[in-house]
Amino acid sequence: MKHFLLFYEVAPDYATRRAQFREAHLEKAWAAAGRGELVLGGAVGAPPESALLLFRARSKDVVEAFAQADPYVINGLVTRWHVREWTTVAGDHAATPVRPPSSTQTGSVVRTWRGRTMPANAGAYLQHVETTVLPLLRSLDGFLGATVMRRPHGDEVEFLVMTRWASLAAIDRFAGADRETAVVDQAAKAVLSGFDTRAEHFELALEA
Repeated sequence: MKHFLLFYEVAPDYATRRAQFREAHLEKAWAAAGRGELVLGGAVGAPPESALLLFRARSKDVVEAFAQADPYVINGLVTRWHVREWTTVAGDHAATPVRPPSSTQTGSVVRTWRGRTMPANAGAYLQHVETTVLPLLRSLDGFLGATVMRRPHGDEVEFLVMTRWASLAAIDRFAGADRETAVVDQAAKAVLSGFDTRAEHFELALEA
């Protein structure tokens, strides 16, 4: 997934005309947010002089499709718009995180868990992780990142999921009072043929 910025230039009468189209615009925006596409959006300045929307998507086609169908654009409140890919490298939600060599994050906690699917369902599971699970995790305080690995396992495909957390307390906020209980939603269970019911935790001691 990549980050994209959608820039809106607004008409001089934007502030006075937007009321009649705002509900439809917000409905579309929140629907995009619900799909994990729109991260943030809103007007810039007071009174508004432009607008900026941050998306997370596979390609800019998703962002362009949003703009082309936006009631603000269709009805002329937005006079010009353009999309730019934003290469994000720093921060918990960076699409392509780049850390300095000295940033080993020793003392953080790695949570490991295994699940299995039939080969025909492996792609569906990965897509679920990318579009549903990771956006949820990125919204949680203390989540630092994730790694998902796969390998053939008999007639199945085995996944090893390793998530990194700032502390055990952060994991407790995610997993609940029994932190070793696996957190597996119904959509994942629908494509998994089996999974560990318990997760394991390790302190990160060295990273090279």
